[in-house]
Amino acid sequence: MEIEVKINFDFEFAAKNMKKIMSETKEQILPNVEKQLKDNIKNFKGKPISKTTQEVRMMRFNSSTKPLIDSGRLLNSIKKTKTGISFKKYGLYQDEGYKIKSGHAFYAPSKKASFKKLFKVGGATVPAREWLHYTPTNKDFDAVFKNLMKSIRTINRTIAKKSIAF
Repeated sequence: MEIEVKINFDFEFAAKNMKKIMSETKEQILPNVEKQLKDNIKNFKGKPISKTTQEVRMMRFNSSTKPLIDSGRLLNSIKKTKTGISFKKYGLYQDEGYKIKSGHAFYAPSKKASFKKLFKVGGATVPAREWLHYTPTNKDFDAVFKNLMKSIRTINRTIAKKSIAF
């Protein structure tokens, strides 16, 4: 009797090409990441904006009370790039929270406006508004799995033959 062992997969090929596999996968899922980050800002459910922020926005003729959305610059800055996702740097500060330097003050709506008010905000703590999180969707998992399985498969080949006599 002859026993033949065949395989139709090769993990070594996948291991050698993991960088390429992940690059292909990243290109496929980055639009979903971009959309989800924008949705995180649009549908933010964290702490409301402070009274000072509300007052400053009203002076700028902006009645929005949504956190993270004032001018729309952060939201519009979220873009898919070749290497990942980019956005304005202050988005990171908003996500982590920060403390305003002591002695900091500003005029609203601006120094040149005929109607203005000086706001002394030094030492205030801006709470973290965690919007930088991503939960992969089933479509994203499928893309990873498909690319990985495509790289593991190989032609059906024999790796061993053994003859056994009874």
